[in-house]
Amino acid sequence: MRPGPSGIKDVKYIPTSTDPKHTLDLYLPSSDPNEPLPPLVIFIHGGWWRANDKSKYAALGLGLSQLSDNQQNRKCAVAITNYRLTVKGSDKIKHPDHYLDSVQAIQFLYQSGSKYGYDSSKISIIGTSCGGHIAGLIALDPPASWWSPIENLTRENYKHVTDTSQNKNTESRLDRDILNITGYPVESSPIPPLGTSRCLAESIKNVVYIAGAFDLNWLAEKYPSYEEFFIMPFGLDKSFWSSTSPQNAPFNTKDQEKTKHIFPPGFEAHGKPLIHTDQLVLLSTGDELFTSETCDSFAAHLKSLGINTSVCTNIDFGSHSSQLENPKLYEYIHNFIFSHT
Repeated sequence: MRPGPSGIKDVKYIPTSTDPKHTLDLYLPSSDPNEPLPPLVIFIHGGWWRANDKSKYAALGLGLSQLSDNQQNRKCAVAITNYRLTVKGSDKIKHPDHYLDSVQAIQFLYQSGSKYGYDSSKISIIGTSCGGHIAGLIALDPPASWWSPIENLTRENYKHVTDTSQNKNTESRLDRDILNITGYPVESSPIPPLGTSRCLAESIKNVVYIAGAFDLNWLAEKYPSYEEFFIMPFGLDKSFWSSTSPQNAPFNTKDQEKTKHIFPPGFEAHGKPLIHTDQLVLLSTGDELFTSETCDSFAAHLKSLGINTSVCTNIDFGSHSSQLENPKLYEYIHNFIFSHT
């Protein structure tokens, strides 16, 4: 039997880091090892880029991982990830650090399926609130290296990325010295197993957004009090907000030029969007922080890119926070994932 409902806590997705924000919790369904491995769901939490922790979402991890459909008894594994948070009065952690941490967590999980017992060729990503912003960037502006054929990713590729990263700003970007294609330090980078999928990008099958912050300028205009939440992680320049909002991704040359300085040397930004995925834009009617306008606009944008997009804005799953403890929400997402996997 695979590990039971208590899950595996505090897994380091950057092995050399001692920061608790570089950890994740795994919830694996109890099942017969002779059955096919369960697909993986990765949850990116919200909190305005400056609050919350994976431990707050244990109910979601446990609840979603223990659900099964009535016909085939299909279940999913769930990873709840942490990422470093912006701190008031400090410039140490700002965009794109939350995004980069999430990228590394996904890369680690992609490589770790055989170790923990899930199918890393079938990955779904869920992002809520600012986690929806992060998930939107991952879906529409992923690392270019995610499209590299897995058989071409060797230790020499990893070493090359690190060797060309000698001009890092280590003062403002604490952990970027260990950021490479895989998210592992070069010395301990495992070669991903062949045959799981052609590349990481293609292993991502679904993306689910729950009350996502897709367009920072639009939200600040509609809700002026939200500006302070955007200034801390993104600064005062609202044109920069536009150049980092999923509503405007994939980004044009002007936006890419404006943000090229924020990525660490060796990081291949602006890969092709994941237009092969099935995506769900969801907003509870009980959500008190956002209205359906932003969801409808983002869904229309996804459809304009040719992405198969579903929208759910007419069901009351609860408030912005309480919906994440609602078994009905877990069931809705579970049904979406297994109808599109």
